[in-house]
Amino acid sequence: MPARQIKEQLGDGIWESYFKFCVIRNPFDKLLSHFYYLLKKEMLDPDIYREDEIASFRNWLKKGGSINDRDKYMIEDRICLDFFIRYEKLHDDISTVCAKLQVPFAPERVPKLKSGMRNYRIPIKDYYDDQSIKIVQDLFAFELDYFEYHFPA
Repeated sequence: MPARQIKEQLGDGIWESYFKFCVIRNPFDKLLSHFYYLLKKEMLDPDIYREDEIASFRNWLKKGGSINDRDKYMIEDRICLDFFIRYEKLHDDISTVCAKLQVPFAPERVPKLKSGMRNYRIPIKDYYDDQSIKIVQDLFAFELDYFEYHFPA
């Protein structure tokens, strides 16, 4: 649910009193994961998929494939949350949130959702060429700058 809608339903007083957080992820990794999710769920246009996974991913991006969840942490182009859990530091950041909320952290209870969707034998950087890197840089300029994400080495 978009942050704006949650705020409207709660009202300003409750919204401001809550500690608000969400999970973010490097856009290069997030897009690849989303592509494989759509592929597995058979939600991709058949014209996009080819035998070659890398070519299919690049084709999907070039045809406008993306995911935009900025509305989960921004209202009117402004950050509206108090903390971001980085997917890359999931356990550490969840532990930080638990400490802030004074609840015990149980790492064994953190679910592994949607794992196994993509082919991990191929490094993320291999999926991208100059054109697809530029597409991600244009689409996610804010996230790359604000969260200091970079193209995977």
